[in-house]
Amino acid sequence: MCIRVSYRTQSGGKASQEEEYLYLTMMILIISLFMSISPPISFVSDSVAGERERKTLECLLVAPATRGEILASKLIASLVLSLAASGASTLGAFLMYLLMFSGMLGEGVKLPVTLDLIAIFGLTIFLTVMVTVSIALLISCLADSIRGAHSNSVGISLASSFIMFAALYGDLERLDPPLKALVYMVPYTHSVLILSKYLKEGVFGIIPHTVILLAFIGLMTYLSYRVFRSERILYGKRVRGRKKLLRKD
Repeated sequence: MCIRVSYRTQSGGKASQEEEYLYLTMMILIISLFMSISPPISFVSDSVAGERERKTLECLLVAPATRGEILASKLIASLVLSLAASGASTLGAFLMYLLMFSGMLGEGVKLPVTLDLIAIFGLTIFLTVMVTVSIALLISCLADSIRGAHSNSVGISLASSFIMFAALYGDLERLDPPLKALVYMVPYTHSVLILSKYLKEGVFGIIPHTVILLAFIGLMTYLSYRVFRSERILYGKRVRGRKKLLRKD
């Protein structure tokens, strides 16, 4: 038994087959994209907060390497693991939803997938994973334990879920100005817009959003580096309490 699903344009008219496939392509890409966000949180949360909780961070910091080199090695290791796990999750989600939508339409879905689109999607996955890794790394540097790092990372999942549903059932570019400004502050918005702009305008349309994501990644990485170089990396949130005690003494 097969249920036939039809789509309509914003004006209320029946969508053409090309418009249906374009919408389905965007939907499948968005859902697959957000499957790449959860794996990095698990890997990165343990990178620094886990070392502090296991009391091995002090030994690591006295190793013959600068703190910048140590942080870079953790960042690269987390990124490699995250890309591998996110790539598998994304591919599985893409195939699952492709088959599901084929069943809903009652025929094989012929998505307009080209090598250029695959390259842009791969770039978007990479930037999205980098954004997640950079945020989770900063959270891990500030957290006292792995549990604390995971708890504080819940906001990443909530923000990404909100953007995903907003992109699936609305148009992020047509939001009211105040809400649009707020939504554009979430980096995952620009991941969605890279895909949307490419399908609508081509390569040049994705440049501003790519630059914004790169700037955000750079900012988060720099903040993580500053925290990792400070005394706070040894004591986490307890460093303020230690400073108060030292002042009293």
